[in-house]
Amino acid sequence: MKIIIIEHEPFNDRKNDHYYIQKFKDRSISIEYWDLSKVLNYSKNINYNNEKPENYVLKFDNLNQFYGSLNEIDNLSTILIVELFFKLQTVEIFKKIKDLKIKWVRLDFYYNPTNIFEPSKKINDIIFKLLEIKKIKERYNNFLLKKWQHLNLPNRVFVTGNLKNYPLVPKENIIGLDYFDIKTYEEKKGISSLIGKKYIVFLDIMLPNHPDLQRSNLSSVKASTYFKK
Repeated sequence: MKIIIIEHEPFNDRKNDHYYIQKFKDRSISIEYWDLSKVLNYSKNINYNNEKPENYVLKFDNLNQFYGSLNEIDNLSTILIVELFFKLQTVEIFKKIKDLKIKWVRLDFYYNPTNIFEPSKKINDIIFKLLEIKKIKERYNNFLLKKWQHLNLPNRVFVTGNLKNYPLVPKENIIGLDYFDIKTYEEKKGISSLIGKKYIVFLDIMLPNHPDLQRSNLSSVKASTYFKK
């Protein structure tokens, strides 16, 4: 059996955890990571500063090269994990996957996030403003893509929590999945505290240059200022 991850971002250590790659390899499942970051218009101009090379990562320079590799897939023994935005540019990719009868799944870790703290009104206002901007863009995108929505139907969807609701996907094809950070916490929560009292460790090396901020043309603090403060 083989799993091929088709991604719009380069590979990094976070992706290794995100897709449970080592766990699959431990079970002798062949893994490939197909990087389309330099092919897609919405991704190719992003500054990715934490890329990591691996022997199972394939980088594509153009769509013809990608389609050639896609044509060679054995659809009886291969499953795709697809992490691409469903946009006008990617419709042809989803159509090609459907035409080749390749089974594919989506891991949507952010579809049903969990609130673990009560944010301030200011933070709430910022979050809802960003979500509203995202929704407006999604509505416009979905309007243009309406006649092709049937292509955006994975065989299975993995979502955080137990929410059995996902657009157009039958409930029996929706599977609850804990985010990998929660799994790590469960494994390490019994380890002795470093300072003898409750504390929070905040580690987000991507935040100042997060790809989502760049894709949305949203400004952020400079990385040097962020880490200095």
